[in-house]
Parts: sequence; C-alpha cells; structure tokens
Amino acid sequence: MPVFSERVLGGGLLKANFYNRIGTIYGASAGAFNGAYFLTRQFPVGPSIYYDDLVKNFILAKNIPFGTFQRFCSRYFGCYPGKLRHAIDLDYVMGIISAGYKALDLAELKKSNIPLFVKLWDIRNREWKFVDAITYQDPLRLFKAATSIVPYYYSSENINGSDCIDLSLADSLCLDIIRARHPNQKIIFIYNYQQKINNMFMLIRLAEGVVANFCYKEIKRTCFVKGLRTLRRHLKEVNLDPRMLIVNPPDNLRALSYDTDRERLIALYEAGVKESEKIVNFVSA
Repeated sequence: MPVFSERVLGGGLLKANFYNRIGTIYGASAGAFNGAYFLTRQFPVGPSIYYDDLVKNFILAKNIPFGTFQRFCSRYFGCYPGKLRHAIDLDYVMGIISAGYKALDLAELKKSNIPLFVKLWDIRNREWKFVDAITYQDPLRLFKAATSIVPYYYSSENINGSDCIDLSLADSLCLDIIRARHPNQKIIFIYNYQQKINNMFMLIRLAEGVVANFCYKEIKRTCFVKGLRTLRRHLKEVNLDPRMLIVNPPDNLRALSYDTDRERLIALYEAGVKESEKIVNFVSA
C-alpha cells in the first residue's frame, strides 16, 4: 500500500511547509488520495487510513479464483455467473474518505492553488488522461476512477464522457508524458516500491495482463509485461537526469501492493520522513 508516499508528503514536506515550492502534483492510483490529503493538510488522518483501516476489510483475496472465472466468462460469453466479485473493496475505501472524521475535506481541497492532476486510462480511446481534481466537479468520483485498478477491480467511472480506470500497471511513471509537460522544471517521483524488478514480477504482471484482457478487450494481454520494461527504462532515465529525483522505500523494507501487515506499513510510513529530506535538499540545490 502507498503509505510510504503519504508519509513523504504529510510527514516531511508538510512539516517543511513546502507548498510554495510545488508547481503541480500528479497522483496515480492511491497516490491521488495522498496528494489530496497533503493539499488539505489532514495529517496524520490520511496515512492512518492505510495502517488502521485498510489492514482489514479491504483485501478480498478469497474472491480472486471465482472473480477470475467471472472475468473470463464476461470476455468470451458476454455475461458472468453470480454477483461480480472484486479482489478489493473500493466502496469500503470510498466510505472512509467521504464520511466520518477521516473524510477528505473537499471544501479545503477546492481552495488549493496547486493543481492535482489525477492519472486515468480512457478505455475507449486507449489513452492516458490527467484531470485536475481541484477544478473537477466531483473529486470523489475522480479518485474512485483513479483507484479502479484492473484486474482486481472490474468497474469504471465516467469522467468527462469517457469510461476511465486505473491502468497504472501498464505505465507506472508516465515519464514521457510528464517530462514533455514540464520540459524546464525539476521533476520528483515518489515511488512506493523498491526499484529492483525481478523475474517474479514479470510472471505476476503476465498473469494480471491476461485477466485484465478478460475485463476489457482494449487491454492487451502483454501490456503489463511491457509496462515493466517501460518502468525499467524510466527508472534508469530518472536516475541519470540531474533535474529529476526519485525517492522510494529503503531496500530493507519490502513494499507490497496489498500489504496488510500493520507493523510493516508503519515502518514504511516512518521511512518516508528521511526520504522527504532528499526532496527538500534537491529542490533547494
């Protein structure tokens, strides 16, 4: 879970009152939530959602076998048996951020003078879209679309007339797009995982791509494997470019996408403070 990036933002950059040094924020997947809670200065409420609330009731691993079968049926027979099963309970997450004492302060978010571009994949047009949550009329719908991660969640949200999902596994950084949009500015990536990519990741991404294709024919089976190759290239380019910086958890802390180990999540959370210092130094140089 992306608790590391939440701590980098809320624990480090917020305390450093870094807002006047930021031109634009981009949020992919749950990073969109993190960016929003950073802009509303709701700390430590935002990060506590990861290690207090999402360690239970969010990951539905038992649904994966039958859910995969449902996606296969949907792709090849046009229907599926029973009620559609997801591997994550996104409605549970949306309930937390929309109501109660941990709810995102939407009124405060709208006051932000820093754009928060949320990364989406347009299914029909097969292209990336970046929509500003500050000006969009329904930010919660936007955030739900950004976290509708295929193949674990099989549903889309209509954003500006297009059905959109989270396809970040196909291009985690979108470096080419962001670099083109900001050719003369420093660019910082907060990456929630270690940079080393092993062969096991390739096998997992291949399986995920096959099931994603069951969900939407517009997604190629090999797109996630190609996404890992793109990620390797992008990580190398970022590390070599003096106007770019990437921060990620230390190698001794294994970061998992759907981790429910509270102690490990808290350790990742705390690691974000030290990494935020690198950002402050990089921008100040």
